[in-house]
Amino acid sequence: MVNELSGALSSALDVKRARAEIENMHATNANLKSQNKKLDAETELTKIMQRSQMYQSDVNAANAKLLENKIPSSEIEKTIDESKAGVFQHYLKRIVDSIPKFRFFK
Repeated sequence: MVNELSGALSSALDVKRARAEIENMHATNANLKSQNKKLDAETELTKIMQRSQMYQSDVNAANAKLLENKIPSSEIEKTIDESKAGVFQHYLKRIVDSIPKFRFFK
């Protein structure tokens, strides 16, 4: 009778251990899935950041080229002022500025 009881008790403990191991395996599996999702998101973020840096480098290079080729605004103004249209504009501005300003509405 003792052997039968100890055998049944041993089998019950084995079943309980097996269930605990299975629960532990399920928890480990869920944890690994969660870690994989996090790793995938971090990998995607790294790729996005690398692309962003690449685009920013392109923008910086384009800005540097623009600044290299930029004509100072004073030179552009000088060119306009020396043209026939620029001279005409100055005369016209003098005439318009010399006309008194009337206030029709107060």
